Amino acid sequence: MDYREYSQQVQEWIRLVMENRGIHADKTLENCESIKQYAAQVNDKKLLGFAYYYAGETYYVLNSIEHLFHNMTRAIGYLEQTRQWGLSARAYNLLAITSFNRGNAPFAMDYYLNGLFYCSKYHLYEEGCMINLNIGTLYLSVGEYALAQKYLKDSYQMLLEQKECRNYNSYKTSIYISMGKCCIRLGKIDKAREYMEKIEQECYLYMEETDELFFLIYQANLYHAEGKFHQRDICIERIRKHTLDQFAVMDVFDELYEYSKMLFDIGRYQEFLNMVKVLETPVKHANLINLQRKLISLKLEYYKLMQEREKYLMEAGIYYELSSIMEKETSYMISAMLNVRQTLDAETKMRIEAEQEKQILMQKSKTDALTGLYNRLHLNTYTREALLRAKEQKSCFAVEMLDVDYFKQYNDNYGHQAGDVCLKQVADRLKMLEKHDGITAFRYGGDEFAVVFEGYTRLQVKTFMQELKDSILELQIEHQFSQVCEVVTISQGAWADVPQVDDSVEGYLHFADDMLYQVKKKGRNDLLAGGLYE
Repeated sequence: MDYREYSQQVQEWIRLVMENRGIHADKTLENCESIKQYAAQVNDKKLLGFAYYYAGETYYVLNSIEHLFHNMTRAIGYLEQTRQWGLSARAYNLLAITSFNRGNAPFAMDYYLNGLFYCSKYHLYEEGCMINLNIGTLYLSVGEYALAQKYLKDSYQMLLEQKECRNYNSYKTSIYISMGKCCIRLGKIDKAREYMEKIEQECYLYMEETDELFFLIYQANLYHAEGKFHQRDICIERIRKHTLDQFAVMDVFDELYEYSKMLFDIGRYQEFLNMVKVLETPVKHANLINLQRKLISLKLEYYKLMQEREKYLMEAGIYYELSSIMEKETSYMISAMLNVRQTLDAETKMRIEAEQEKQILMQKSKTDALTGLYNRLHLNTYTREALLRAKEQKSCFAVEMLDVDYFKQYNDNYGHQAGDVCLKQVADRLKMLEKHDGITAFRYGGDEFAVVFEGYTRLQVKTFMQELKDSILELQIEHQFSQVCEVVTISQGAWADVPQVDDSVEGYLHFADDMLYQVKKKGRNDLLAGGLYE
């Protein structure tokens, strides 16, 4: 929009906002407030849209979620009334990123699609490139590689229409890296290498330092997938030499998180711990609960592998505490989202497409992509509701924890594809249990599963556990590298009781995990159900 029609004072406020945005938050907010006061006096909706947007953008940088939603909600209303479509699209993009960083992928998708509507209708190529790239990255993170590639290709096509944009090379690099990641995860290594070569030929000379870091991480992952471990280790060393504290960590979190997982997978444990530590501080400072939980999940895998039980239980407690906080945050975000929705023009919304995309993501947010069982995130929500029902009805409640015996050895010797098939087969047997009313199964993570029983006594739970154990044996999945049997077996621990007022989900999980630990300590391939109610 052209703001030259305004007085010198207003133009000066606007100039100071644009000069200080992303650098001096206090100065940006001060000048936004001056514009708001003036615009409110003269009822200038165009200026109000501008001021509320850049105030919201500043609160996004400050990670002040309440102020962000308040300002962006007001901004969207004014921006749409005054046809400032570019800022409208950017407003939805920031709301989407905020939602996704807080673990709400369906909300994020809804915001992205609203922003994308304006980009398509009004030929906003740079904004369209950015939002399509973000949607592609979202789908990549949840394992929907075909959809990820679709949006990344759309992003690239929009980028070609906007070659003069300031971030052209950075967008192109990000698109190529994300396309390459899809190829790696689909096992198309030759195609992934083509994208690396494209980056080297078309982008490398013009790379900013952040993009260079992303590219190094991509190279390390590609070399690892190719089995070129020497080249991979060279990349790791170059990454290590980067001064990571010079980056805005939230801008590089996803890449460094994936990099941390690779370090863990290849046994570079000290470097893994160092990287997790680098990420933890800013994430805690920004109070990004979902990202804190993601990091704790990595630490839990490490402590489990190292058999550091006390640290494992401590971090598990923090994990569930954060989950409770996240539930409250989600409630607020739902309310904020409803407020945003009220500002939308019904005839300009692509409701059918948006709802279809939302349903896909809503299901993905609850279910494990590999097994089709409910995932760990949904376990927390579900068990709290189930426990509350048991308290109200004074009925028995039980939680079972189980894992596949010597699964790491299975993966190491039979390969990860065979490991995935094995987990799917175990999950299928768990789904058979779900045919009984009041039994729900979850993938807890890795080779671990959880089962929630509502209304069954300890002896009944034990019977179901034995049935499951026998059904896994019946599969006769070869496992020559197990120390307890020549076929795949499981270890199981459960806790069943009539819950008291003060009993918690965390307590049941802790006791079930302790039962499992005792089974594994005695030699595995067995089950143990504790509790007072027979």
